[in-house]
Amino acid sequence: MAVFGAGIGPTALAWGLQHTSGTSASLMLTLEAMFTAVLARLWYHETLDRRVILGLSLLTLGGVVLVLDRAQAGRTQVAGLLAVMAATASWGVDNTLSRAVSARDPRQVVMLKGAIGAAATAMLAAVYKEPLSALGPAIGLLLVGATGYGLSLRLYLLAQRSFGAARTGSVFAFAPSPR
Repeated sequence: MAVFGAGIGPTALAWGLQHTSGTSASLMLTLEAMFTAVLARLWYHETLDRRVILGLSLLTLGGVVLVLDRAQAGRTQVAGLLAVMAATASWGVDNTLSRAVSARDPRQVVMLKGAIGAAATAMLAAVYKEPLSALGPAIGLLLVGATGYGLSLRLYLLAQRSFGAARTGSVFAFAPSPR
């Protein structure tokens, strides 16, 4: 699960943002809710009523329109949007699989997922020979990650206990996110 949410998703998003407009990418990010809800329905048989199905259909249609619009701007724009869509699919898998661990202690889940994400990021930085940042910015980034990512993931897991993956994922995907 953490490979999708802390590895593939952020990597695909970072690459996609370099190859498409920020506006298009931010609109495409709403597809995370669609992927989460569909996977929760398939894997956990969660209920999707007519309103949810209509909303998911409109999200998907919006994503298709964005890709078609960017196709006129060139292949690079489309590739960027597809990478952003791959990121949302990865986060949908992560969100849905998180349901299985939502009953565990959220602090342990946050620590494990954070450690896997940090290791993946450090590995990519080493592969691409990225320079180390100064201590002050590194500490600031650690604090932002702990509160933004860590706290939101903890609250997300607690919400999944009560509402399920599809509903929690759809609300979470539309909220401001540390991603």
